[in-house]
Amino acid sequence: AYFPSVMHLIADLGGPLHTLGTVATRAGNARFGFVKSADRSERLMAALTTVASRILRRGYVPADATDLIRVVNASEFLPIHAHVAGYVRDLVWTVNPDERTTLERWCGLDAATVERLKLDPSHLPVHPGGARDATARMGEVIWHGLLPVSRHFVATALWDWTQRSESPFLDYASVSVELSKAVEVELRRATEGFAQLDGVAACISSRDRIRDLSELALAKMVRGTAHLTLGNYPFLLDLDTLGNLSLLNRWREFVAGLPCSGYLLSEHGRDTISRVSKVFRNGGAHDSPIGLGTCRDAIDTILGTAGGRGVLARLVAPSPGDENGLS
Repeated sequence: AYFPSVMHLIADLGGPLHTLGTVATRAGNARFGFVKSADRSERLMAALTTVASRILRRGYVPADATDLIRVVNASEFLPIHAHVAGYVRDLVWTVNPDERTTLERWCGLDAATVERLKLDPSHLPVHPGGARDATARMGEVIWHGLLPVSRHFVATALWDWTQRSESPFLDYASVSVELSKAVEVELRRATEGFAQLDGVAACISSRDRIRDLSELALAKMVRGTAHLTLGNYPFLLDLDTLGNLSLLNRWREFVAGLPCSGYLLSEHGRDTISRVSKVFRNGGAHDSPIGLGTCRDAIDTILGTAGGRGVLARLVAPSPGDENGLS
């Protein structure tokens, strides 16, 4: 069954509880149904009210659907058994590949729709607790200026951070890497227009093998065979060290005209992005842990503090002073 929202589902579950029917017995047809037990019906309504009140106070999270399943399956007044409950998008993200076919059948979805829900950035779930923390730190304008996938990464990171309670005994790589991914996404958004410039494809060297690594990264981007990665940007933004090649010269002109060029091309900006790549991402992506102090530094650097804007704010909403870290 489908409902417009989880609150509609709760309202439906809390409807009339007394149901009647007939059953054949040796003595003839007899009526049967759920007896109106005040104690048990009140317990059902109390359970539903508890879930509904929690959702109204702090917003819906997928765990609320799990609680509703427990209420439904434990109730003697609801003649149904629930296997899954939740918004379809959340369910798509929850199941493993072996469960996908069953989910498609239960929800009446085709495989293409399920794949779209899983891959389309606009459908990425954003944890409400992480979103609140991000908004409190970054402000509404910056938060809503991020791409949906960036909001997903940031909210995930901040929720993970709060759950760890700043324990010094844990590896915080999952937090710093999520935040670094958000920086990569926003850098890519800022520079993806380069591939659409008129005549830029013709600037790619004609030789069979491109030897300049910076040109190779840009050539793959223009041809659509690969995205620029976080590790590419510290080299591509150091314009003075780039070779004198047609494609690289077009890149110089393009980057210099970006709204956030003051930050990207400054020594402060390049050094910060390099630190995000080498310390906050690579430092925890392989065989080394990220400590509490490094993770706290990643949060402050990428999301900002009360005393200064972070990398994401400087990319999404450039302002004077970004190039020297004063804003």
